[in-house]
Amino acid sequence: ILWQLLMLIKKIQPDIVHTWILQMDIFGGIAAKISGVPWLFREPSSSMGYPVSWRSILRIRIASFASAIVANSHGGEEYWAKSLPKSHRYIINNGLPLKEILNAHKIFPPNLIDFSKPIVLYVGRLIPLKNLKSLLMALSLLKNKIDFFAVFCGDGEQKEELEKLKADLDLDSNVFFAGHLNSSSVWSIMGKSSVFVSLSSYEGSPNTVLEAMSSDLPLVVSDIPAHREFLDERSAIFVDPYNTEQVADKILSVLNGKDNVGRMIDCAKQRASEWSVEKMAEKYESLYEEIRVKK
Repeated sequence: ILWQLLMLIKKIQPDIVHTWILQMDIFGGIAAKISGVPWLFREPSSSMGYPVSWRSILRIRIASFASAIVANSHGGEEYWAKSLPKSHRYIINNGLPLKEILNAHKIFPPNLIDFSKPIVLYVGRLIPLKNLKSLLMALSLLKNKIDFFAVFCGDGEQKEELEKLKADLDLDSNVFFAGHLNSSSVWSIMGKSSVFVSLSSYEGSPNTVLEAMSSDLPLVVSDIPAHREFLDERSAIFVDPYNTEQVADKILSVLNGKDNVGRMIDCAKQRASEWSVEKMAEKYESLYEEIRVKK
């Protein structure tokens, strides 16, 4: 990979190398350093995403060569402020395709989703940090209190474990694992859902929560800094992700139309409108130009 990147940089002669995914930070950073090309390094997570290991230490060492580090959240910027205090750091929020989300074609999975019932929606990877076991256990507490249907969009290492837990909790008729879906399908389901739930232990900038905000969906989210960065009690309901009774109670509250749901939806949607792709692109273009001039 490193050799291919070096040959590509030699062929294209770019003004800037911008790495965008974690796996490429090391190879892309080394290739940029060897080639003498300014390197823009993106941080999509926060400190909790990087336990001390030789990989994280190596990533920090290589990031010291970067012309700029761009985080999409304050949590990500704070991580690099501690790791590389002399680095040039910026925060550029993720961009949302707001028009596409609102105008998504009604494309639904060719499987069983019962839209006649209130829909509880989760979108994201099926991995431990998302606390999906807690969500399933919370949903099991709702079974005898309200008729609902829950949809989990996404895939990941925990899928089989979660499918088994769903069966053990007798949730087969209430919970559907839709797998990985394209964006239009996810946005279509958002438009039909009654509440969006995110119980992550930590995040960088959670795109799916932002997409739900722009889809007129009330939010029940874990009380973590990444969610607090752009939400408050006026725009979302915060819960302890490990307190399944509290999670169940708050989901039920939303489904019953309590907690000023309409007001929260309006407030959240207004905030999401500030996160457009156009605004993100303008900020990146300005930073690219700044780096090019310094070169």
